[in-house]
Amino acid sequence: MCFCGEGTKYPNRPVPETCGFTINPPSKPGGAPVTDFTKADLDVFTTNGSKRGWCNVDPEEAYASKVLFKEECDCKYDGLWGRFCEVSVLSTCINQCSGHGLCRGGFCQCDSGWFGTDCSVPSVLSSIREWPLWLRPAQVTVPENVNSNGNLINLDAIVEKKRPLIYVYDLPPDFNSLLLEGRHFKLECINRIYDQRNATVWTDQLYGAQMALYESMLASPHRTLNGEEADFFFVPVLDSCIITRADDAPHLSMQVLMHIIFLYCLVKQITTRI
Repeated sequence: MCFCGEGTKYPNRPVPETCGFTINPPSKPGGAPVTDFTKADLDVFTTNGSKRGWCNVDPEEAYASKVLFKEECDCKYDGLWGRFCEVSVLSTCINQCSGHGLCRGGFCQCDSGWFGTDCSVPSVLSSIREWPLWLRPAQVTVPENVNSNGNLINLDAIVEKKRPLIYVYDLPPDFNSLLLEGRHFKLECINRIYDQRNATVWTDQLYGAQMALYESMLASPHRTLNGEEADFFFVPVLDSCIITRADDAPHLSMQVLMHIIFLYCLVKQITTRI
């Protein structure tokens, strides 16, 4: 993911794919322009309003057609809105970090006392009142000899179970969160984004179904953290993000992505046998 950077008027404005490379005329009449991924287009940094710039183009002047800009440049990255990425909005994270973390472009930075891809797994440092319903005890046994000032850490708690139970593997972020963070287009492999008012915008992307399924399982009352009692196992690899990420970036090396796909298939085979 590339941005205009220091020295430009809008350093946080993205320079995605074709925006930063030279666009050659069509090879034949009526054909589409061809992107030369071997040659950078330095005009995107121009301050000359009569040239097709991007990083120093003022949105109001561009909307008023007072300056030129490169049409191949757009606001593709998540967390930004407007033709020139002039509005900062919420990024899409898994379950929006369950209200217990900060969403950083697709990756959840969990608050103290919370863990997991979506920050939904509490530790002993978190208040039991904040625990998700699928983990909250339905019954707590308090010994008669424990007074109001006694130690309540070792009390027996019974969690109400709803069969069937599903165990969701907590894989490294390379397989899910970092794939969301590194996607090249805000609408790819997700089921929703946020508009300029931070209102939810539901997408019609087919690959977004995988994200919706993942979020639902993490928040489901059928989820368990005990693999020994699980009826089903889910391996959360957002492989749809791998597919779309490689599809829109022909200059991107597939070596790392193929390594992730191989590990996913290996883990899936192991859990299927279990």
